[in-house]
Amino acid sequence: MTKTFDQMFVTDKKAEREGSWVQVDGTEIWFLLARSTNDEYIDCLEKLRRPHLNEIRKGEYPRDKQREIIRKAVARCILLGWKNLVRDGKDIKYSYDEAYNLLEHEEFLDWVLYESSEKSYYQKEYLEESAKNS
Repeated sequence: MTKTFDQMFVTDKKAEREGSWVQVDGTEIWFLLARSTNDEYIDCLEKLRRPHLNEIRKGEYPRDKQREIIRKAVARCILLGWKNLVRDGKDIKYSYDEAYNLLEHEEFLDWVLYESSEKSYYQKEYLEESAKNS
């Protein structure tokens, strides 16, 4: 069956801003992820980088500080919630601070950025299916 243009490329802009529930494969863990191209995230990155632009442009701004800016923006504008997340036998309740702390783990940060760039999570078909299952 041939897919239409809308099925291949059109996304729900509200879901891109407010998030889509994404399940971690093989688990009951779900993350509410806004799309990594949403305006709020881009604006937040720009605002956090602005005081350091000269250093960044000169290549003098340390990588760890750049990652910290990304973590802050992701925690504020992309990683918006979760379900069934347990650490050390305890449920982790969502908060910005918890999100920021978890994003310190680069593999998790990479996963969040990768998954939040996947357009299919913000398309009608996926949103309808995930609403049934989450």
